[in-house]
Amino acid sequence: MMETVMTYASIILVVCLAVYVRQIFYFYRGLSRLPAGSGTEIHSVTVIVPARNEEMNIERCLRALLAQDYPAEKLSIIIIDDQSDDRTAEIVRTMSAGARFPVTLLSSDIDSSIRSPKIRA
Repeated sequence: MMETVMTYASIILVVCLAVYVRQIFYFYRGLSRLPAGSGTEIHSVTVIVPARNEEMNIERCLRALLAQDYPAEKLSIIIIDDQSDDRTAEIVRTMSAGARFPVTLLSSDIDSSIRSPKIRA
């Protein structure tokens, strides 16, 4: 009895494996027939950076973002200052003056019903 059950289980597994392998083959064959993409369209990208008391890190972060070789008209950077009490906003203003990409500094609303600073930003 147990031998019969094992035989049936083995047959079912072999059939499932055969169907699975056949499907993979058909997917591969279908994908290989698709024309290659040209990739010529360059999408616009906006990077949003929430910051609170990031005086020690914001300059390095902005330098890394501004060092990108993405087309200047397709990239913008938004820094959201979440009620910092250090020089975070001042550093952003200074660095954005000569930036190749548009850098916008926004301040989060302290009166928001959202109490988590990063989420509020």
